[in-house]
Amino acid sequence: MSTVKEFVQKLYNSAKNVEAKEGFNALFILAQVALETGWLRYVSSDYRTGEYSYNLFNIKGKYNGESVRVPTTEYYAMSKEVVDAGFESVSEHINKKEGRKVELISIGEYSGGRLKVRILDDFRKYPDYESSINDWIKLLKTKRYEPAYAVRGDLEQFAQKIYECGYATDPQYVSKILSVASNIKAHLPKEDERPNVPVQEYLTYTVVPGDTLSGIAKRHGVPLSAIIELNQIQNPDLIYPGQTFKIKPLGYVVKEGESLTSIASALNISIERLVRANEIGGASLVAPGTVLRLPED
Repeated sequence: MSTVKEFVQKLYNSAKNVEAKEGFNALFILAQVALETGWLRYVSSDYRTGEYSYNLFNIKGKYNGESVRVPTTEYYAMSKEVVDAGFESVSEHINKKEGRKVELISIGEYSGGRLKVRILDDFRKYPDYESSINDWIKLLKTKRYEPAYAVRGDLEQFAQKIYECGYATDPQYVSKILSVASNIKAHLPKEDERPNVPVQEYLTYTVVPGDTLSGIAKRHGVPLSAIIELNQIQNPDLIYPGQTFKIKPLGYVVKEGESLTSIASALNISIERLVRANEIGGASLVAPGTVLRLPED
């Protein structure tokens, strides 16, 4: 049985990597995996070989030609005539419906036009957890979930939006996600809870008409001298549209889809302090690439 701490240790880096690449909130990813797998207790393995699938979302089929065979209980709509015709008739009906070979194990109760069966089916086998998460993210980027995509960096807003888009039918889905996420957050690595962790990566800025070097420095919250030194600029008064500069920000760089709410939550600070530190209004969305100053203790 996986504890919350062990769960975080196994999946945290993968979730953060996907967050950095795709913009989906890492806490949401972890909370969804916890709900899907019972904190990794119920990840499918091949029923014959015991081969582990790393399949965190019970996605059927094959991944790069790889799969595991897993017994599963399903319910299929079919006529009583098909059921009465026997095992082979039911098997043929299921395979036709699935469009692929599914091995029927046993037939259960028939009620309301639906037959309960046990089948052996293919579930995707991944090389690691991160591949499974990336494959699942493709589903969340489809047109069906388009209304949720813009807020994918915000835990609560995204959970609410994909519920409205039909991702889950449980009316308690959003509250369950938030409750599990809160539990996970209490077990995150300590360094991820510090509000004043400076961003270390470099940004690349392309000059547009009307730009000045001092204006670019002010917009990104960095000293003019830092840009001059980093880019070895000989004449600060001579820049031109299309020219690119490296900038090392001194704050938090906003990613696409993030809001002030999600950023404040991720940095473990209040949204009010974040707003005051940056002298901005109460809008929930901020432009990607914006560098936010972090409140001082």
